[in-house]
Amino acid sequence: MRMYLVSTLLVALFSTVFESSIDRAFTAAKMNDWPGAAAALDEAFTQDPQTFDANNLHYLRGRIAENQNEWLRAREEFNKIPADNPLYSLAVWHALRASVQIHDEASAAQLLGALPREFPAELKMRIAREAGQPLAVKIYEDLSTREARLEQAKLQNDIRSMRDLLRENKDDDVALEAARLFAPRVLTSLDEIDVAQVFAAHRQFEQARLLYEKAAADPAHAADARYETGRVYFQLQDYRSAIDVYRAIVKDFEGTDWQKDAEYQIALSYWRMADYHNSETAFLDYIRKYGPAGNKEAAIRNLVDVYRVLGENRKGVETIDRALMTRLSPVTRQVFLFTKAK
Repeated sequence: MRMYLVSTLLVALFSTVFESSIDRAFTAAKMNDWPGAAAALDEAFTQDPQTFDANNLHYLRGRIAENQNEWLRAREEFNKIPADNPLYSLAVWHALRASVQIHDEASAAQLLGALPREFPAELKMRIAREAGQPLAVKIYEDLSTREARLEQAKLQNDIRSMRDLLRENKDDDVALEAARLFAPRVLTSLDEIDVAQVFAAHRQFEQARLLYEKAAADPAHAADARYETGRVYFQLQDYRSAIDVYRAIVKDFEGTDWQKDAEYQIALSYWRMADYHNSETAFLDYIRKYGPAGNKEAAIRNLVDVYRVLGENRKGVETIDRALMTRLSPVTRQVFLFTKAK
């Protein structure tokens, strides 16, 4: 009985010592005292290795070693996490990162193969950014994200892939970075237009304008490039310059859709610069000239807004009544009925 009490007391005391070491480790970690946290965890391991293992504390010890840039120790701790542990995949990733930091390419390649295919792409990307080119390329090749494809193109100086990325989607950050990298190496006027469209989508209007003006020198793409130049001026709220560009298009591309679209933009530019009388004239001319073949419904809606601003309510109602007698989309018809009721 006496021996039992003594052994029970020793177990309780030993457990208390272990818990005290763990508490000190967590307190030190919260204070970013990595040496203190590491020392406390090492003490806890010597006091009760089984409980240390059962509580996944090797993972914590590895994370603390990372913060100390002790990469060999970090990898050693992460490699102690068994494959059936829920933390295994993360431990493999951290061990992989440690191998990259110490330039152990063989170990890094082996650990990369141990990562599950569904492991988060952004974490794989982080490894690739820190790794040397061979491992980075291997990681990027296994990922299908636009970010990975861009990074691979940068590593391999793959101009064609950069161009493909900015043509696929012009609105994301990948497109903007690809455009900036590709811009000094554009090969054709069509390339210039593609890059300019990306810049315009990201409100880099001055860069877009310069590229559109260069592309306009190619007769095959002159109309498109000049029209987009007008759009850039419009976005910059330089409506007078936009009108000048569109008038030149009307003159140089008479009888084409470019003329029709430019005339609509002229009317819209007058509206935006609060030149309502010229806007009224331009919209009326556009509607009479093109009718259903043009952007008629939008032009009529804008014309009604012009009359509203001018206080010409009678003209506005008459315009709506004439429009309601024609074939309209359900949405436009509903808008006109609501506007008239007001």
